[in-house]
Amino acid sequence: MKMKRDYTLRMTEVQKKALESLLYKVKHEYRFVYMGCPVCGNDNEYIVVATETRYRVPITNVLCKTCGLLYTNPRLREKDFFDTYNTEYPKIFRGWREDVMGHTWKALNDLGESEYEMFRKMKLISPDDKILCVGCANGGLLNAFEKHNHEARGIEIDASAVLDGIRRGVKLTCGTIKDIGSYEPDIVIYNDCMEHLVDPLQELRNIPKNAMLFIRTAGLRAIHENWLHCKFDYFLQYPHVTNFTAPTIANLLAKENWKWRYMNSFVTGVFYFDEYCNIGVQNDFADSYRYIQACKEVVDYDNLLLFENKGGKTNIKYK
Repeated sequence: MKMKRDYTLRMTEVQKKALESLLYKVKHEYRFVYMGCPVCGNDNEYIVVATETRYRVPITNVLCKTCGLLYTNPRLREKDFFDTYNTEYPKIFRGWREDVMGHTWKALNDLGESEYEMFRKMKLISPDDKILCVGCANGGLLNAFEKHNHEARGIEIDASAVLDGIRRGVKLTCGTIKDIGSYEPDIVIYNDCMEHLVDPLQELRNIPKNAMLFIRTAGLRAIHENWLHCKFDYFLQYPHVTNFTAPTIANLLAKENWKWRYMNSFVTGVFYFDEYCNIGVQNDFADSYRYIQACKEVVDYDNLLLFENKGGKTNIKYK
C-alpha cells in the first residue's frame, strides 16, 4: 500500500515563540512599503497569488503581468528585515534542531564541496581564485573552499552566525556586499540569498565586474521537485522578497549587464558581466501563472508527475 505523505508543519517551542513574536511585530511594529516590480519596474499590472506565506505569516505575494516575477508587495521596510534576521528568522527557520549552528556548518560545508567540484569539472575555477560568499550564514561553505587552498571570505547580516563562524576559524564580516572593503574576489557566490534582497538591482551594481557570479536559489519551478512537496504556500517564505524562474532572473541580471553562461530551470546559474549585454525582457507570466495554479490544485505530490519548459512552451503533465 502506498503511504500518503504527511505535510504537517510541526514546530518546536523555540519556533512557536519566535513565530508569536514575529506575528506581533508584523501587526503592531513593522511597516510595509509598496513597490514596483524589482525586475521591470511595473507598479500596477500584477495579480495577487497569495496573502499568506509559510507559518501563515500575513504577507502578500503578487505575480507581475509584464515580466512574470513573483514578489512580495507590499514588503517589509529594510530596517524591519534587518531586525527579523537577527531575532525571529534564525529561530523560526532553524530552531527545529538542537545544534543549529553545527548542522548549518556541516550542510554548507557539504554544499561547498559539491560546488567546488562542479566548478572544477566545468573549468570555472583557477588554483589562485579568491572566493566571496554573500549571505553565507556561519561560513561552512568557505571552509570547503579553504580546504582546497582558496582564499575565501563571507558576508552575512545575521550577527550570531557571523560570531559562530569566526569562532570556527573562517573570515566573516557582518554586513552586506558593500562592506567587503578592498577584497577583490574572482568568484562571488549567492546561495539562497538573492531572493532575500530588498533591492537586487543595487546589489548587482556592487558586485565586482571582473568576477564570475554564481547564483543558486530555490526557484519557483522547483516546487514539484524537492522538499517543498508541491505545496505553494509552503514554498513562500516571509523573508523572500522575490521568487525567481530562469527567465525572470535572467531579466534581472541583464538590467545590470550580467549575462548568463550556464543556467538550469531551477535557477542555478553562472553569470559574467558584459557591457554589451542587451537581452530584452522575457515575459514569463503565462507559464508561471499556470504552474502556480497547478501546484495549488495538487493535493498529493504523486498527482503532479512532471513540469517541463521546452521551446518556450509550458507542459504540465499529470498522472
